[in-house]
Amino acid sequence: SQDQDTTHHDNPMQAVTELCFYTRYMKEKRHELPRETLETLVNRIDPCSGESLRQTVQSLLYTPGDPQQHVLPRLWCGMGDGKIKIFDAMAWNLESHFIQTKTAVMCLADVGGRQIWAGSYYIYIIDVQTLRCNRAPLTDHADSVVSIVVVNDGRYVYTASADGDILKWDVQTITVVDKCREKIKDLRRLKFYNGFLWCGTKVAVYRIDLSGNLLQKYPLIQSKAVKAGEVSPEIDSFHISESGEIWAGYRRSGIILIWDSTQGTLKEIIDIPKCEGISSIVQQEQKVWVGSKDGIIHIINTETRKVVKRLQAHDDAVRALCCAQNRYIISGAGSRDGRIAMWSSTDTKTASGKFILDE
Repeated sequence: SQDQDTTHHDNPMQAVTELCFYTRYMKEKRHELPRETLETLVNRIDPCSGESLRQTVQSLLYTPGDPQQHVLPRLWCGMGDGKIKIFDAMAWNLESHFIQTKTAVMCLADVGGRQIWAGSYYIYIIDVQTLRCNRAPLTDHADSVVSIVVVNDGRYVYTASADGDILKWDVQTITVVDKCREKIKDLRRLKFYNGFLWCGTKVAVYRIDLSGNLLQKYPLIQSKAVKAGEVSPEIDSFHISESGEIWAGYRRSGIILIWDSTQGTLKEIIDIPKCEGISSIVQQEQKVWVGSKDGIIHIINTETRKVVKRLQAHDDAVRALCCAQNRYIISGAGSRDGRIAMWSSTDTKTASGKFILDE
């Protein structure tokens, strides 16, 4: 069977279940990818290789490296079992060393090119040269850390936890220097744009100042475009585009709301047909890549608002998307798939087709 999953089960019924899954997988010809997908797909790697159970790829981060400091380009993968797995982004070999955290690694951030901050139940700080945590985890949050954003050229870091707390850190001293006054209920994502913090919750996106004062609310709406049966829509992910538009995806349908971040007005509603829910969003130039719960990546032109490409990416939800040097998009999937795919963000490839980031 694929990835030899049946060899890891002492339970015969579990082994039979795995075999039936792969028999159906081949019978449905799901291994035969559509032409559009094959033309865009550059490479696939498996961070779960050698593991007894497949895990969700919760977060991804590409770092370009520093030749002067002998630091290679790397892909950092935050996994559902709390491991942080690291790939050499030149040859795509998995580093033998990994970091083990307490719970799922929900977010990763490059801080000044010297440290990687990883958000789990605690915050782990990894040295990019040694690939080790040189200090004890930061335990200031009382709940899982869901987002880490870097501001002021790496001088400060804001971290957000699921209980709504937002902390400001001084990177040089690794100490909390401020805390937002109000908790943000149902906080799921935190972003920094145009001098403000933007908080994604289940029911709205909020713009707050750096002290935590609420300045603007961008709420969900009930519209005719919302699919029948979606009684209480929720936001699962959002993105702020280069032009200042807020793109927020619904958790259980293909609805994307687009607001003007300065005026606070709803500009447009996009309804992606046959989409089970939006799980991740990232932008590369004039294209927004939207990962869905059914494993499809929809590429939307920011000007026409049309889906220009549909990629059959994974066999589970696209949980993580990240950019690599403005030429590639990298996606990671839920535990039924557990793989990572690299995609060309342009319509051309090198003659060799090799995924090289240091050209």
